[in-house]
Amino acid sequence: MRAIKIDPSNRTISEIRLTRNPNYTFDELYEIIGCSVADFVLIDKEIVMISNKEPDKKTDSEAFAFWGCGMLIVGVAIILGYANNRFETLQENKISFEQMTAWLYSEVDAQPKN
Repeated sequence: MRAIKIDPSNRTISEIRLTRNPNYTFDELYEIIGCSVADFVLIDKEIVMISNKEPDKKTDSEAFAFWGCGMLIVGVAIILGYANNRFETLQENKISFEQMTAWLYSEVDAQPKN
């Protein structure tokens, strides 16, 4: 199943293929995100975001938001298609998420470049 992985620690947005169907098991999602409890948030009519429900406080600078949305997402997130109460292959392309993702400004960004 095609999905998008947003990784704020590396500031990358990548297309991934899930090998296990998330309609039957969340194990692969938990492995990718690095958590044991996840939040499932409908971010559009047919798009769901899965992220860590209890992010580590040390990763506060590893966050992102979507332009025009007040929600701050800490840690890795997976974006999937969603319809009829089931996960589906995501139809939107990676470029859409690259254009709408804003990385959290961190102290590392404020350091002078030598």
